[in-house]
Amino acid sequence: MESIKKIDASGCDIVLATEKEDIGLLLSPNPFDQFVKITYPASFGTFVSAELMDIKGALVWRKNQVTNDEQVDLAFLSAGSYFMKVISLTTGQSQVLKLSKTTH
Repeated sequence: MESIKKIDASGCDIVLATEKEDIGLLLSPNPFDQFVKITYPASFGTFVSAELMDIKGALVWRKNQVTNDEQVDLAFLSAGSYFMKVISLTTGQSQVLKLSKTTH
């Protein structure tokens, strides 16, 4: 059976991603009320940054250098759902995880 390639208007192949690679990122506890610990594997590299977006995609927090197992204080956030993107500037890998903030 011959596979059919999909191309866009400029002739480039269209590749659809159906599976996300799990790099082993862990945010704990989740849900949280004040602090979140960011844990990632050693293979992720040493130069790591993190961004937190609200449910609408607005950036609410960023840190340019996050160490492994670092606890970050996010007590200033309102209760709700967020998305944290952790990016390795060493390997180019990244992962996004949903994070929930609770009230006391």
